[in-house]
Amino acid sequence: MVPKLSHLGFSLQGPLLRSKAKPIKVDMMIGTPGFMAPEYVLTKTFTDKCDVYSFGIVLMVVLSTSYKQSFFEKMYMMADSDLFLEEPLYLMTPYVDIPSFLERISVDEIIDPVLLGKIAPECLGVFIDITKRCLSKDANERPDMGEVQVELEQALALQEDEDACPEP
Repeated sequence: MVPKLSHLGFSLQGPLLRSKAKPIKVDMMIGTPGFMAPEYVLTKTFTDKCDVYSFGIVLMVVLSTSYKQSFFEKMYMMADSDLFLEEPLYLMTPYVDIPSFLERISVDEIIDPVLLGKIAPECLGVFIDITKRCLSKDANERPDMGEVQVELEQALALQEDEDACPEP
């Protein structure tokens, strides 16, 4: 198994679960470049949709990082320069339009080869769809975290169904 994540040490305490989410304005931006939502980088305002974006990056990293390359390394090697937006210039890495990147390439090109033959195609389709939606540039187009959970549970059920079927 390849370790795929590190340093998830930043959190803000927001409203209680049943409360309406409120944006939080911060004085200093904290986070890992590449994992931060574009609107957080531009406005220093953190919302529940920023969490959804960051979780989408986590999903991509888990799916695609291998012993040889991280998701970000694969993306830089394969992407056209027009996917990299140079604004804002103060970032360590430019914002990358990941949904456009995923539309231009085959999932087979970025998925961890160890996982490629093990994930049921229907499961992978649901997983990729919810991941793309989490990574939408427009925060309003991103799903709520509850919807992400439901979709991932559906993907898991599809995988479990596939695993339960004996091979011919």
